[in-house]
Amino acid sequence: PNRRYLMERLEAACEQARLRTSQLGLLYLDLQRFRQINDIQGYELGDQLLAEIARRFRAQAESNEFVARLGGDEFMVLLSETRPAAMAHAIERYRTSLLAPIQLDERCFSISTSIGAALFPRDAGNARTLFQHAGIALNHAKRDTSHTRFFTTSMVDELQQHEILQLRFSEALAEGKLTLDFQPQFSLETGELIGAEALCRWHDELLGNVSPGIFIPLAEELELMRPLGEWVLSAACQQLTAWERQGTPFPGRLSVNVSAQQMDDPHFAEQIQRIASRPPAGKLGLELTESGLMRNPEQTVRITHALRQAGLSLAIDDFGTGYSSLTYLKRFAADTLKIDISFVQDMLKSSHDHTIVATIIAMAQTLGMQTVAEGVEVEEQAAALRELGCSSVQGFLYGRPVDGETFAKLWLSTPLTASACSG
Repeated sequence: PNRRYLMERLEAACEQARLRTSQLGLLYLDLQRFRQINDIQGYELGDQLLAEIARRFRAQAESNEFVARLGGDEFMVLLSETRPAAMAHAIERYRTSLLAPIQLDERCFSISTSIGAALFPRDAGNARTLFQHAGIALNHAKRDTSHTRFFTTSMVDELQQHEILQLRFSEALAEGKLTLDFQPQFSLETGELIGAEALCRWHDELLGNVSPGIFIPLAEELELMRPLGEWVLSAACQQLTAWERQGTPFPGRLSVNVSAQQMDDPHFAEQIQRIASRPPAGKLGLELTESGLMRNPEQTVRITHALRQAGLSLAIDDFGTGYSSLTYLKRFAADTLKIDISFVQDMLKSSHDHTIVATIIAMAQTLGMQTVAEGVEVEEQAAALRELGCSSVQGFLYGRPVDGETFAKLWLSTPLTASACSG
């Protein structure tokens, strides 16, 4: 049954529940990563997969349950004469039905689902509101580790706040209200300033300072990472040019983060070259996350080589937290590995993290690559990294992110060494 038939059944079921003073439940199921399977394997096989999933869901349905497909990879289950505990058991039944892999055309697929739940009349007074609230619960379930959420009234407030955040961020990006801060990077061998990382910042008139941990995922959700990435790159190039004109040229490379969504564009290298044509040669670097590189490895190999030929340096960010193949690692035209902050912060108290850091540094040296350790906050960490042969560092021990004018006053007007900064 489709969405239209479901809504007819839901309207009637709500009216019956109202007359009988009983409860009914609604489960909203969304298949995880199905779109990726559909894109890679093709729609014909995707349809076969949906048919098998629908068969499994129907097999789970009890006499008081009605299963419908809303469209795409979304299903809904209507439960009459139910209670929250029974709904929880139903959720487990439908989730368990997908545990066994699905075999199609000699291929094997593992499918899981996120589930949002809402109860009538506790969570809504009519069918359409119940449907809406189950959808809101599903959105929260997708972000929850359990992938299951029952609707609560606080979710509506959170949704409204999220919509305000979306609107104001979109306006901030369109109207150029974002800014850049710059965190210095120093050589562990010489103590000299060798670069910096450009970090996007957003101060909103109503919301105040909004953390990148909030607005970067928001940009990904709104599919605004490409325009955001282009703005950051353009602003970084303008800052390099401004420092040059002020007589405080930047020594080394200014690194800009690149998102996975940007790397999905096969014309990404050409766009970067167009934007990055203004700064002095060799002054600009790109940081690409390990997981982002591996979304389309063959395309990434082509893009990274094109960028290196254009004179841009490349670093693999958050190295050690993703799933890079060593085969591809040597093919990517990257020259630097950035050691993730999580390993650096725990390397003094965890032998495992210390070993991981040592292994990354040794591997980079073997491949002729530089290393940058992120999040260095105490001298003991710097000493341990220096002993392991790490090339360079960044972190609060050496300097916090600051705006372009402050950066020039601190580190460009009167060159300072890392030891001077840490002191």
